[in-house]
Amino acid sequence: MSNNLSLPLDQLLEQVNTEGVPYSLKMGDKQTMPNIIGLGSLSHAECNQISFLSNPRMFNLLMETKAGAVILPQAGIEKLPESVPFVVIVCEDPYLLYARISHYFDDSRIDLVPKVIHPTAVIDESADIADGVAIGPYVVIEEGVKIGTGSVIGAHSVIAKNCVIGKDTKLYPHVTLYR
Repeated sequence: MSNNLSLPLDQLLEQVNTEGVPYSLKMGDKQTMPNIIGLGSLSHAECNQISFLSNPRMFNLLMETKAGAVILPQAGIEKLPESVPFVVIVCEDPYLLYARISHYFDDSRIDLVPKVIHPTAVIDESADIADGVAIGPYVVIEEGVKIGTGSVIGAHSVIAKNCVIGKDTKLYPHVTLYR
């Protein structure tokens, strides 16, 4: 997963919803905080991505990963050599923290959608579309619909007659709304 965002790992983690998921960072003396643009599996992650290990049977992949940071349980760091090429994020539930980070990147990516109406969208002439709305490919908007400023309507969505969508609402692809 990749997008146009790039944040130092510590700043990224400050923006992620980590409520109920305490973590700590472990860095080597000569390591720098990696800039992170997304997530990747242990076997495919790059130096600007985060990965995780929750299954001890995958430890061999951990030693070969190119990830910039890896989320590990406390028990996992005890098995690590003294020096590793990635920053370790210690967390008792690596999968949950990874999921929270994934959610952050999904929300961030939808905010990057251009605020335009795709030419394949079908919009009834009575619909009230505010400024700064992004409407994706093959969206159908029926009569009487109102969409507030800054909203994003994902591809292949259908907004049925007289629905009202508030300001800054995000609808992911293939959503159908009706009254």
